Amino acid sequence: MEAVIQKWGNDFGVKIPSGMAQKMSLKTGYRVFIVPLEQKPKYELKSLLSNINKNNIHNEISFGKSKGKEQW
Repeated sequence: MEAVIQKWGNDFGVKIPSGMAQKMSLKTGYRVFIVPLEQKPKYELKSLLSNINKNNIHNEISFGKSKGKEQW
């Protein structure tokens, strides 16, 4: 089973679907052990920019005239 950590108020929580809880005989108050399977990759700007070349770079995109006090 795969689950995603969610923010609940100031805490974090993991939802376990009722079908899975029944299969595993889990009940409210049971203690479980959580083992992270992966961590989010750490990206570095330099490595991301190194993948840009003349074949995959896009042209400038116009969003129209400036509004308010924007300066372009």
